[in-house]
Amino acid sequence: MTEEHVFGIESIKFDYENNLITSNQVKELIGILRSEGILGDEVICEINGKKYNEEKQSWIHFMDVLDPSNKLTYIKNPLNEEKLTVVFHSQDSGFNRGDIVVGEYYPETSLQYLDKLIKVKSETVRKLPKSQEIKDLYGNKFAKYLEEKFESDKELIPIIYEKFEEIYTEKAEDTLQYIEELKDKQNEIILETKEKESKCKSLDKSIDIRERKIKVLDEDIHQLKEKINKLKKYFIYELELDHSLDNDSKELIKVDNIEEIILTIQKLLYHYEDEGLVYSYDVISSFFKALKVDQLVLLSGPSGTGKSSLVNQLGKIINKFKVHHIAVQSSWSDVQDILGFFNPIQKRYVSTPFLDALVEAKLDPNGVHIICLDEMNLAHIEYYFSSFLSIREKNINERCLDLYSYRTFKEAKRELEESLGENIEDLIEQGIDKIEEKINTLKKVERDIARNNFELVIYYPAKFIIPKNVRFVGTLNMDETVKSLSPKVIDRSFIIELKHLENYDEIRKSLEDDYIDGIIDIDTEEFIQGITEDIVISAEAKSLADEIIEQSKILNIIPNVRLNGRGRKHIEQFINTHIYDKDLIYDQIIYSKILPRIHFNKLDEEKLSAFNSFINSLPNGYSKEKATNMLRNKRIIQFWG
Repeated sequence: MTEEHVFGIESIKFDYENNLITSNQVKELIGILRSEGILGDEVICEINGKKYNEEKQSWIHFMDVLDPSNKLTYIKNPLNEEKLTVVFHSQDSGFNRGDIVVGEYYPETSLQYLDKLIKVKSETVRKLPKSQEIKDLYGNKFAKYLEEKFESDKELIPIIYEKFEEIYTEKAEDTLQYIEELKDKQNEIILETKEKESKCKSLDKSIDIRERKIKVLDEDIHQLKEKINKLKKYFIYELELDHSLDNDSKELIKVDNIEEIILTIQKLLYHYEDEGLVYSYDVISSFFKALKVDQLVLLSGPSGTGKSSLVNQLGKIINKFKVHHIAVQSSWSDVQDILGFFNPIQKRYVSTPFLDALVEAKLDPNGVHIICLDEMNLAHIEYYFSSFLSIREKNINERCLDLYSYRTFKEAKRELEESLGENIEDLIEQGIDKIEEKINTLKKVERDIARNNFELVIYYPAKFIIPKNVRFVGTLNMDETVKSLSPKVIDRSFIIELKHLENYDEIRKSLEDDYIDGIIDIDTEEFIQGITEDIVISAEAKSLADEIIEQSKILNIIPNVRLNGRGRKHIEQFINTHIYDKDLIYDQIIYSKILPRIHFNKLDEEKLSAFNSFINSLPNGYSKEKATNMLRNKRIIQFWG
């Protein structure tokens, strides 16, 4: 079973154990079983008992559901690991214990029976024939053939026979008619072929002329590319009047420490291009420090609180920062949706805006590239983002994505070196433009192959290392149209909640009176290196982390709240960025790393008592206020909503 499906089942099982399962989740679980081949359009069952219902004057048959992909063994219900069972009603008493039957089904929707998953349509249930019945109908030879052909899977013979009978009886006439149609079509093709052969002779004469024209066009294209490259320099300069007029004509604002950086960001968010964006100091502080230590940052909050604007403007007001916005689609279910795939027929990689953003960051190692996944939870994050959730826990130089076969990559590299007559490392030293020039001198077919190989080797290698200058941000909407966050996603994220500010007018007035113009010039090299393994965590940071973790142990009775080694590492790195306000950092970590993990039923008195004790232990601040508000939820105590 795929990792994505395992995560999906675990999430549904978690809600089932907490009496929160819904009919939509049952449909989702059945979809997973169908995609794994465990369930099909119909279910195969074995009758294990029956009894007569006097009231309805019908027989109730009790059945175990069988797995056609595993020799008709019993299917386990993923919710409780017991046999998956169903019933059906029949006026016919001819069904007996041990009979194998098939029938159509649909998802269970009745709230009290959701754990049964499926409901069989009684009118569609029918018995599968036994071996002796097959012999009686089609003779010993046919039955013996099936037994020899499917010797290792004898349990499947009745099913195979049923499909054979259906196809044989219903499709025989259609097949004969189709054969006649094919014969007619064959005659038509023969006539067309003769006509095309005569046309090909005349076309062959023009091929040489066309190839000459193509060569002339290629030369024109090459000249145009050179002009474009020259124009790029001009337009890059023009565009960087967002980063050049903004950098040169405005002013590069030098800042000495992280506190000053955050204050300057707050001012520029308001004054830059008269955007008038107002954010609290606490939100900007949490966001900037979480980016610096390379945590997956999730921005949550209602519409109109400026989640996307915060990310977008940060790329404008800080020198050498760039933001790439990626719109998440609700249909995303696999890592290919964000990374693309290798096309084996064309022998080229079909990329995506997400992967191209990673490539751009790779080619610009001195800049900070923020990839923002807008409405990240429109689809299951642990499905399409699973590769990143796993490899981000590795050493920064070992975060490698497998895009396709390494053997294919080596073949592309060899072909490129052969076609250009030089070692690839030597070619790279000459520069990408020089490689393009060499490729343009080749004949058309060779040129196309070389370009595909060039892209595979330079831009999309089989082993793609995530650049250390990339940061990932996601914006979240928490309504009925989106997917809930799994414990795995929450554990690996730093969650920042944006709200409509109660003191908005007060902050806006202070910013309005403190005008500033320019672009922040920070040490991007130091910012990027903020997460390397050799960074020393200060004793003060470790001490504060110990204090927070010790306090959070009050909540260990609540599932998934206990902090593991990964959680300690995230907290220590965050604190280590700069301890200038211990109380603020303490508040930020409780709010963003502890409270989002909490999820339990309010009727559970033991967990509720532990949570109340935790709230009472908190000093006054944003986190205590948020935790107290969580208690107002009627049914489920959780961070969201």
